[in-house]
Amino acid sequence: MNLVLKTVAMISLSLGIMQPNVQHLETLQPMNVVDSDVHVTKENFPDANFRSYVESKEIASDGIITKEELATNNPFKDLDIDCDEYDIRDFKGIELLETKSLTLGHFKGSNLVIPEGSKLNALEVYETDDLKTVNLDAVDFMYYLTLSVVPNVTSVDVSHMREIGELNLWAMDSLSSLILHEESEIEVFSLSSLPKLTSINGVVKVTDSIDIESVPITDEYFDLSDVHTVGILNTLFSNPYFLADSNYDYLSVILGGNQFPFLEIGGDPVHYRFYDRSTKADFAIKSNVIDLIADETDDGYVVTIDGINMNKVELHEDCNWEVLDEHSFILRAAELEALNYYYRVDEIKVRPQRLFSPDGYVVGDDAKREEYMFIVSKVSIKQPPIVDPVDPIDPVKPVDPVKPTPTEPVNDPSKGLSSKPSVATGDVYTTNALLYTLLISGVVIGAIAIKKKKEN
Repeated sequence: MNLVLKTVAMISLSLGIMQPNVQHLETLQPMNVVDSDVHVTKENFPDANFRSYVESKEIASDGIITKEELATNNPFKDLDIDCDEYDIRDFKGIELLETKSLTLGHFKGSNLVIPEGSKLNALEVYETDDLKTVNLDAVDFMYYLTLSVVPNVTSVDVSHMREIGELNLWAMDSLSSLILHEESEIEVFSLSSLPKLTSINGVVKVTDSIDIESVPITDEYFDLSDVHTVGILNTLFSNPYFLADSNYDYLSVILGGNQFPFLEIGGDPVHYRFYDRSTKADFAIKSNVIDLIADETDDGYVVTIDGINMNKVELHEDCNWEVLDEHSFILRAAELEALNYYYRVDEIKVRPQRLFSPDGYVVGDDAKREEYMFIVSKVSIKQPPIVDPVDPIDPVKPVDPVKPTPTEPVNDPSKGLSSKPSVATGDVYTTNALLYTLLISGVVIGAIAIKKKKEN
């Protein structure tokens, strides 16, 4: 096992998370019967380095692997290949070798494709900066799948696999898409150090163990009704009831660095462990921090946390907040302060973690941590809603904005400017019309006068 995998395993063990053995699932797969001999040729193994690797095995030294050898003494059943030694990019031909398990380190290609017809049901890929895509479309079932320290893979698609024995995705800086079957069931599910993974399509049902560390994801994507071991560290999990509706024969819960306002866990017996300090292997666990909104009243600031059981709450010794009612706290002070409190889940089964505290993390009192989970809050004042202007006749109807009326005349840029006083166009038209009317009237009157004079 490489160093990174050892580190992750050590963290899990230090937190009390024991990964169950799921290799028994391999026995559920149908036995394959080898029909013919395998010829180690360019046609069967196009990648020269893969062909060379196969030929390095004793049973393939003559270029032919008999079906009897594959059935009885198959050195290709479990392959562990370091691509620093064999720079294999194309694994076409592995489907002929009856290979069940492939461990691949330092892969140099950008695209890893498992060929059609492959019998592979266990794959581990670790420490490769070049890999960008993993194509598992040819595989219907995996009892073990691990991708570790592959920083440039952006998506993992196993949507065609309804059941997976164990899925581990660790230290994948670019992973932003995890596509699972719409009715996915995974026995052991582990996500660690995935800074860009904020969602999963659908809901995954975990049936044994879940371990999520340093992933900005919420609890809405998981069905944990049948899980037995839970480790949730440095996530956006905030639903205090995410483990409440369960019936467990045994449940181990490890929590730290999340956003729970309180916690209600079902099942009996149970074993809890809460962390708000660093642990081994240089793994820092943050405080459990929540955001709260305070109403400003005449008596002070009031914060309400729906569902909290005040009988399980104890305020921090330096906290000036008080319990107001069954779901609310009040701060009788002029200035807003943090609300930090302890919440007792089970006074008998909680175990503290007594390690050093990293700078910048707020931690609870050591004595209280024997029995309580410590919650740190960031409190802000509730802002009044922004009200749109309303019509005084119809208050429901918003007022339409009125465009301002221009107060200066608009000049036609196609005409020159004049220094003469401006005259309204309407006034000019009116004056001209009057003059024209007077002129016509004078002509008519003169014509009538001349006619009368002639008649006389």
